[in-house]
Amino acid sequence: MLRRMETTGEIRARFERRTFDAARLAAARNARGLKQREMAELIDRTLRQYQRIEAGEVDVPASLLIQLADVLSVTIDSLFAMPDEGASA
Repeated sequence: MLRRMETTGEIRARFERRTFDAARLAAARNARGLKQREMAELIDRTLRQYQRIEAGEVDVPASLLIQLADVLSVTIDSLFAMPDEGASA
């Protein structure tokens, strides 16, 4: 059976209630055994740029979320927290 593709509006509605959780990013990086410097190199950013992402100091564009999830072999969803969970960062 074919699965129905979500519309852009459905995807947007699902993520509007969620917030990027920098602590989840750090946990995923640590689980892969990567240092911040290694992660920065893998996503073509400076160490300081990556540190600011992981500290939750900057907005992360969708294109970078995709890249982070790909490098860490996690889903984009796993980098977000639901409002009732609260962000760990």
